[in-house]
Amino acid sequence: MLLKLFSKPSITMFSLVFAIIITSQFMAYYFRSEASKIGMSILSPLHKIDSIERLSIEYQSSINGVELKKLKTLFSILSQKKEHHKLIFMEMYRYHFASVTMLIILSSISAVFIFIAAQNGIRNANPNFQITFYVLAALTTFYALSPVVYKQDTSISSNLNSYIKFDNLQSQVYNYALVTTSDTAITDSVSFIRFHSSIIDKIQELNKIDLQFDYKSIPSPDFFKN
Repeated sequence: MLLKLFSKPSITMFSLVFAIIITSQFMAYYFRSEASKIGMSILSPLHKIDSIERLSIEYQSSINGVELKKLKTLFSILSQKKEHHKLIFMEMYRYHFASVTMLIILSSISAVFIFIAAQNGIRNANPNFQITFYVLAALTTFYALSPVVYKQDTSISSNLNSYIKFDNLQSQVYNYALVTTSDTAITDSVSFIRFHSSIIDKIQELNKIDLQFDYKSIPSPDFFKN
């Protein structure tokens, strides 16, 4: 048994499988890296606006004292909430981009192999051709299932949506800090409390972790479902 395992045909087979898998992983890693650059370029302008608004509140607001400190704290909380959804968005976007791109490439290559196999028959094909065909089929299945099982498109959409909502709340805090004068904040403390509480209420409404999985989408034999 061991002699067969370490025979030249077996070593060739394992080497071929290993080479295909490693190549696919390097490709997936490259696409994830490219997706990170794309995702960051999409969100970069919003991040710059965040910094501008923070500095404006710090140096241009007419509100003084405790109210200003509360607004700064509120702005920072919203910024961290945005960052939370940004991290999940970026992670899901990276893997979704890589999965979809790999699926397109692998499906195209597999289509050629299927065409050749249909002409000559897979059983009559060269052993290396058979191994390559089966490994490609397995990898194609993996990259086809990954976005569905991890519900990547749903996570991307929901986290990006939450990110934008928190960004909009930051803009409300920024606007309040700049258009409200110190005298108004003192004489109309009820209005400040109402505004502050309304932002907190909206934060609580949006406070969630948008990560979903659907293991039931994985095809399995009927005896596993009983």
